[in-house]
Order: sequence, then structure tokens, then C-alpha cells
Amino acid sequence: RSYEIYQSPRPEQGLPDPWLGKANGLGDLEPLCAPGPVELGNRVWHDVDRDGVQDAGEPPLEGVAVQLWGDLDGNGSYETLLGTALTDTEGQYYFGGPTDRNLLPGRQLLPGQPVELRVSLGDPALPAGFVPTVKDAAPAGDGFDDERDSDGDSGQLRPGFSSIRLTAPAGGTVDHSRDFGFH
Repeated sequence: RSYEIYQSPRPEQGLPDPWLGKANGLGDLEPLCAPGPVELGNRVWHDVDRDGVQDAGEPPLEGVAVQLWGDLDGNGSYETLLGTALTDTEGQYYFGGPTDRNLLPGRQLLPGQPVELRVSLGDPALPAGFVPTVKDAAPAGDGFDDERDSDGDSGQLRPGFSSIRLTAPAGGTVDHSRDFGFH
């Protein structure tokens, strides 16, 4: 069986090659979808050589609580706790994604949202005497510098915490370059 909505010109009639347009005339269909989820995170580690860069063999710090705070009213205060994640055996932590991982009920990580990641300098999972390592120390130029270095400060943004302020990436984006190094 076959159905022909309309006939296209035929080459044997001396017309151009056969063609088929939008046979039903409805036009394009465009799906309307919510933006994809956003995910932030990566690693907390022991910077053995104190250079601010994750080197091979430098161990993870497990069980460290990383908090995600949001500036929901845009006044720069980062007053709303969005969630808390404990680092795993590899020192990794994550927020958001398709399951809103480590976010509190009713909280979301939205594209373009101002957020602050925090690690308490008094966290019991940090070995005694540990302090944040050098911030943004990886040499630039290879495109991976931010993925290898520590991004946490030494309490300048928020006394008593190593903090990272950023704007959440665009919908459907994963940002696994937010690291905290300690020595």
C-alpha cells in the first residue's frame, strides 16, 4: 500500500528531479522543554607538596562536609543553605544534576544562580592543623588549569570557611572543576 498526498514533478516529464516538501503543510514541530539540570562539584584533597595543584598520588580527604549556599534575593549575602554533601572515598562531592543530588527538599540549583561553596575550617574530617592551600595556582594555558588547582580561599569571603563564589553554569551543564585543597 502507499499513499500520496500530492505528486511531485517527474524527470520523465522533463521537469527537475523529484522532490518532497512538507506534505501536510503543518510546519516544524518544536519541543518546549525545561532547561537541563545543572551539576557542580569535584574534589577535596590533601595538597602534600603545598603547591595548590592536584598532583598524582595526592590523597583525597573523605567525609568533609561541603555546603552549597545561594543568594536567592540577589543582595550578595548568600544566606540560603541549598544543600550539604559529604566527600566520598575519592574526596569527591556533587550538587544538583538530574536527581538534585545533595540538595535540601524543595531546593534547586538553577542556571545562572549566584552560589557559594563552603568548607568549614573546623570540619572534624580535616586533620588537625590543616589549612587551605594556595588558590588558583595551576599554570594557565593548557585549558585544564582550573580543573587541577584549588579554588577555595583562606577565609577572605567568609571567616572560618574556605569558600568559592560562582555563578551556576547554563542549563544542561556539568561543572566539575570546583576543588578544595588543604595541607
